[in-house]
Amino acid sequence: MKEFPFRVVDLTHPLQPGMPVWPGDPPLEIAPAAAMEREGYFLERFSLGGHSGTHAGAPAHYLAGGLTISAIPASRLVAPLFTITVPLQCDALLEPADVADWEARFGPLPPGCAVAVATGWSRRWPDEKSYLGRAADGSLHFPGISPAAMELIVRARGARIVGIDTPGLDGGLSADFLSGKILAGQGGIHLENLTALDQLPARGAWIVIGALPIAGGSGSPARVLALVTRA
Repeated sequence: MKEFPFRVVDLTHPLQPGMPVWPGDPPLEIAPAAAMEREGYFLERFSLGGHSGTHAGAPAHYLAGGLTISAIPASRLVAPLFTITVPLQCDALLEPADVADWEARFGPLPPGCAVAVATGWSRRWPDEKSYLGRAADGSLHFPGISPAAMELIVRARGARIVGIDTPGLDGGLSADFLSGKILAGQGGIHLENLTALDQLPARGAWIVIGALPIAGGSGSPARVLALVTRA
């Protein structure tokens, strides 16, 4: 049998009680529903918000009347993946100049692609205070993508999936979520709370988004995999 031509990189944080969630979102709860000793099989029930952990967000999350997660065709959950690595701290944002520098090295982003922004922030997971950058006044401080950079990536280059290894595309200080709305306005899918992006090449990979087709849902926790072409 021929060897699978890709190296598989899991970009997903495990779902576990006590993991970081967006302020106000329901925490993850897991409880036993059946036991091997009693029912003869093992089963648990769980509850969580639709945007908990590593997750995919549909346009409907930011756009009234936008596509829900169940309405997104499966073919749109697979795309060539390009990884922009820019170490960012606290309130820093990816800017158009960062994208231009990346393109000068690796070539232009092609239409229809997925873009993952690797800031290095995922190393703070699962410490909620550190990962959210929560200050004493309750404000959040983590990196994101500036609206201008999102305009370049989505409207100028035509990317249809944008992900990041932080709690949100827009960064912790955003009050209007404009970068997310720009992506949603173009029918794009967002990915948040990614991990292991440091294991990816700048180009030459594919992304596979295992989102649940929740009827009418704004998003879904997802097992996100990268397929990296073997040398």
